[in-house]
Amino acid sequence: MERRRSTRLQAKPKKDLCEIENEIEEPLSKKQKVTDKLDKKPVLKAGNFASVPGPEYVSAYEASIRKNIEERMEMLKMLKIDAMKEEAKPTVTESKTNTTRFYRKAVKPAKPLTPSRRSLRISGRDPQGIELPPRPPTPEERPLKLGTETVQSANTGLSEPGEISESLADIAGRVAEQGRSGGGPCGSYAAALTDLALDTLAKVTPQRIVSMAFSPLRQKHVLAAGDKRGVLGLWDVSRGGLGVHNLSAHTGHIVGVSFSPVDGARCFTSSYDGLCRALDLERQQFDQVYAPPDSQPDLYLNHHTHRDENILLLGRSDGRLVQRDLRTPDSTSLRLSDRGGLRYLNVHPSREHCLAVVERPNTVSLWDLRRVKGPRSALQRVTLPRTCASAIISRRSGDRLVVPCADDFIRIYDGVNRGALDASQTIRHNNQTGRWLTTFKPTWLPDSDELFVVGSMLQPRRVEVYDISGHVHHLLMGADLLTVCSTVAFHPNERAIAAANSSGKVHLFR
Repeated sequence: MERRRSTRLQAKPKKDLCEIENEIEEPLSKKQKVTDKLDKKPVLKAGNFASVPGPEYVSAYEASIRKNIEERMEMLKMLKIDAMKEEAKPTVTESKTNTTRFYRKAVKPAKPLTPSRRSLRISGRDPQGIELPPRPPTPEERPLKLGTETVQSANTGLSEPGEISESLADIAGRVAEQGRSGGGPCGSYAAALTDLALDTLAKVTPQRIVSMAFSPLRQKHVLAAGDKRGVLGLWDVSRGGLGVHNLSAHTGHIVGVSFSPVDGARCFTSSYDGLCRALDLERQQFDQVYAPPDSQPDLYLNHHTHRDENILLLGRSDGRLVQRDLRTPDSTSLRLSDRGGLRYLNVHPSREHCLAVVERPNTVSLWDLRRVKGPRSALQRVTLPRTCASAIISRRSGDRLVVPCADDFIRIYDGVNRGALDASQTIRHNNQTGRWLTTFKPTWLPDSDELFVVGSMLQPRRVEVYDISGHVHHLLMGADLLTVCSTVAFHPNERAIAAANSSGKVHLFR
């Protein structure tokens, strides 16, 4: 069977050429008829010639336009616009060549030279014009005080030689009467804070006080303070201002001052000049305890503390901890830091092998001195946001650590007894002492793990006592306390607190 084809697929029949031509001609013929009608002119009949417009015929619309043009032209002629256009046209001129001319500056007449004004202070004169005595040499010009030195040769001239000898002999006699240890604690600081008042003050050193410590003597308060020029000031409070004696102990900052734990007649000092010396009040002379090796003369000391009655710990600028046995002339050193020097040292009150260290610039570390094998053998390290000046362990249980920081916070850490530093409290405190003031070093009360004392930048001037929750527990103030007191020291056996400022004055609260 044949398949049935779809009608759509069937091919259309082809057209002839004649049919295609006829289809094209038909629309053309229609267009031609339309154009013929348009081109066809109207046929004028007789009698209608008057109504046909001629070549000079103007309509009313064209007449109004021409009238407006004529009026505008007349107005332009009256305003003389054409003349103004001719005047406004730029005149064509010949371009001139730019020539640079150099002129000599007129010489001003020289002013008569007058001598420049100089400061009286720079000239070495006082405000009245009287010549001042020569200034003492700078620490760089003074030689190191190696070996032993008598108190008389170290006298700066503030006191008469006889007065110094008499005062030191009196202190040494009191130490012999009370025994070398000086006794135990007397009373509670925490309970007696409200009873403490500013009793007296004196200028103990000529320059800014950097470190300070009380002698353990009872019933006779003796205080030692070191300033930034290496002067050690001794103050026998019972004699008032006459009891102040200045001794040139070092040639640089005295960064550490302490009395022996068992011998109240020996005062130890450490300095940036690299030396550690001991003032013997009985023999009235300075003994050399430590000096940097000859091969490393640029080393200096940052701080010192007592591990026990016989061993002195020294923090050196190269990151080494020097252990000096006072019974022998020898010393050993341990490297604790590769980053910088050891800025501050503090020993646990009951565990002599436990040591808190501040490593420059902003690291606090806890060490077990029995297991030191290098910088990585620390029990724990904490890095602070900015620099810190001290890290002090609480004196009662030894389980807390207080650390000030330049980011205006005081941080308290727990867990020291188990070899840890767990952050427990952060206290907001203004620590921006600047360049000319000694940095703040918060210090625990000797019989408390809850209270610590720190200087303040606030007005009126005060010394603040904080608790571990961050609240101000008490304020030490007085009418004569007019400056910022950065350094604070406690008497170990009696209830007395000393606060020192950066001009050499010490304020005593008792």
